[in-house]
Amino acid sequence: MKKIEIFDCEASFGISGYKRETTPITKEEMLSKFDRYGIDSALLRYEYASTGNARMGNLELCEVIKDDARLLPVWYAIPHYTGEFPAPAELLRLMKENDVKMISLPAGNWTVAEWSCGELFTMLSEHKIPLLLPLSRVGDFNAVHNILKAHKDLRVILTGVGYTTMRDVYPLLVMFPNLYISTSIYRGFEGIEDTVERFGANRLIFGSGMPNVSGASSVALLTYARISDEDKTLIGSGNIKRLLSEVTL
Repeated sequence: MKKIEIFDCEASFGISGYKRETTPITKEEMLSKFDRYGIDSALLRYEYASTGNARMGNLELCEVIKDDARLLPVWYAIPHYTGEFPAPAELLRLMKENDVKMISLPAGNWTVAEWSCGELFTMLSEHKIPLLLPLSRVGDFNAVHNILKAHKDLRVILTGVGYTTMRDVYPLLVMFPNLYISTSIYRGFEGIEDTVERFGANRLIFGSGMPNVSGASSVALLTYARISDEDKTLIGSGNIKRLLSEVTL
């Protein structure tokens, strides 16, 4: 079987509030898992930036992974109005300085409504910066719809999309061509095959979901999907490479 290049869009490491015995804390532990599962490169989030200090954690992430060409940073962003996080223009400057090309939203109890996050989403949209968006963070598909309706050019990679949600996912894929789905828990019966047949392979992006999801099962889900090698390559690495190449910092 042909080896597929795997570029993971959805992985994180570092100390968090909940730790399993196998949770990767260091960069070396993360790389060991990638090697074991056949993941060639990855966009990484840092738990301290999610559960601790977002600004400091983001910068620390860049320092930790700077010497490894396989790893690219994903920064967490929060609303700037309290002064603890840079406003969108300053955030863009820092991203350019640190060569950061993707943003995610951390856990929290603040709203993602337009009046709170609209400026952030506008900046991301204008510079074609993908937003890695956990479904659990925004609450439901109606919130996803509202974000995309207000920012039609925003590139959203939706994570946490499980096998029970395809009736909600499909109409959003029809309405919003800049919506992509991470494959980490996208495990409906022949879900990858059916999505590729209906929408093309360019709407799916490989995500391992580690450490919350097994990296081995995520790789197997794509490896053994009944689609062409060309489509597997697009999902495994081609689509995310294209999105990153289009970012304008």
